[in-house]
Amino acid sequence: MNKKTELRKKYAYLRDSIPKERRIDDAAGICQRLVESEYYKRSKTVFVYVSFGSEVSTELLIDKIIMDKGLAVVPLCDTETHTMRLIGIENKTQLEPGSYGIPEPKHKLLKDGELTEFDKNEIDLAIVPGLAFDDSGLRLGYGGGYYDRFFEGFKGCSVGLSYSECMTENLPETEYDCRVDGVICPGEMKIYGDRLLKN
Repeated sequence: MNKKTELRKKYAYLRDSIPKERRIDDAAGICQRLVESEYYKRSKTVFVYVSFGSEVSTELLIDKIIMDKGLAVVPLCDTETHTMRLIGIENKTQLEPGSYGIPEPKHKLLKDGELTEFDKNEIDLAIVPGLAFDDSGLRLGYGGGYYDRFFEGFKGCSVGLSYSECMTENLPETEYDCRVDGVICPGEMKIYGDRLLKN
C-alpha cells in the first residue's frame, strides 16, 4: 500500500468519524464564510462539487449560488476518461444519482438541450472537494484524477472546503498534483499566493 493510499484511508476514517451534527454545523459556517468572501462576490460563474457522504456539504451552497448567480455549474463525470463535463443547473431537481452514486445533471436534460455545458475557461471560481489539504494548498483527492485533469490549464481561482481534522502540514506530492488557491475550514480561511486577492 503506497503512502497516498494509506492517507486516503486515514482521512476518510477521520472525516467519517466526525459526528453528523458537527459536520452540519461546520459545513454551514464554511459555506457562509465562502459566500461572504470578496472572491465569491466578484465571481460570475461558479463551479461547485455536489457533496456526497461525509464531504463538506454543498447542498445549501448550491441553492445560494443559483440564487446569486442564476445557475451553479456542477460536474458530470466520464468514468472512462476520468474527466468532468461542466454543466449548469438552475435547481437541484435537475440532478439524479450518477457516477459512484453522486448526484449529477440528468443525462436526458442535457441530451434534450435543456442544460448548458460550460468550458473551464468560463469558470471564475471552482469549489473543490478533497480528503485532505496541506499548508501549501496541496490537495489529496480520491485517486481518480478528475480534478487534476480539470486543473490543467484552468485560469480561474480554486477553493477547497475542509474540516479541521483533514488539514495537515504536508502531503506527498507527485508531478500531476495541483494546488488550490485557498481552503476554508471551520473558523478560518487559508489563502495561498495572491490569485484570490487579484481575481
